[in-house]
Amino acid sequence: MRSTISDNFEKCIADVRNEIDDIINEALNPKATKGDDVIIAVTITELPH
Repeated sequence: MRSTISDNFEKCIADVRNEIDDIINEALNPKATKGDDVIIAVTITELPH
């Protein structure tokens, strides 16, 4: 079970990174190139069960 949760979490993080990259590249900074470095901070909070 734990490995499945971990795998899903990793996939979720990858999806979030891809979405953020798309937003930055297409909407916020259309002149950005693949070589530009963009730093994004994401905070994940565990919700009460």
